[in-house]
Amino acid sequence: MKKFFSLLMTVLLTCAVCLAQNTQGYALTKKGASIQYSYKYGKKQKLMCYIVTTVQDNKSENGKDIVTILWTMLNKKEKPSKTAAFAGFGDGLLSSMTLESGAYYMTMDLGLATGGENRHGYILKMPATLKVGDTIEGGTLNYENKAMAMTFKNELTYSGFKVVEEVDLETPAGKFHCLKVTGNVKGKFQRMDINDDEVMYIAPGMGIIRQEINYMGENRPIILEAYKVNGL
Repeated sequence: MKKFFSLLMTVLLTCAVCLAQNTQGYALTKKGASIQYSYKYGKKQKLMCYIVTTVQDNKSENGKDIVTILWTMLNKKEKPSKTAAFAGFGDGLLSSMTLESGAYYMTMDLGLATGGENRHGYILKMPATLKVGDTIEGGTLNYENKAMAMTFKNELTYSGFKVVEEVDLETPAGKFHCLKVTGNVKGKFQRMDINDDEVMYIAPGMGIIRQEINYMGENRPIILEAYKVNGL
């Protein structure tokens, strides 16, 4: 009887560990999976480029998942971007995140912070589960980026983020059940002062599906949206 009880407890604990490690959270974590986002700008929503996030690796260490993601930029014809190559990241940029039972620190903002050096801090402290009415702890992100032989030091503070509703969002990549999250981002971005409300639509196992920000004024909004999804 004792042996049976011991075996049962071992099985239950093993299952609990497996379930914890397999908790998706609100992030893209499946190895080989990718999301291609369209990057549109202005009142007429002119297509500027595409940003692709691809999971390169996902490994478990001490009960945590270490996920490595490759960020690449494509031009309007969905070919490797010459602009990205000129800026020094034509082969893409790697970032990593650590998930503990689905919870993690979000450190990449699609609209404002793709790339950058000397990166530290975080955008949002993402829990494993969320519901309407929940608040999300925000942080401050610091990083540098270079353009036209100049170095820009950026500092962005995220605050007041809250889940305001659940929505079924239609995108070019398909229909997704998302949480609509709103908040404020304030600080310096490429020597510009930013103080703007930001909207994110976040889906389990994928992260950001759509992001809206007007940091260059209400007449010049930037919207990123899932255009293609592969490997899920």
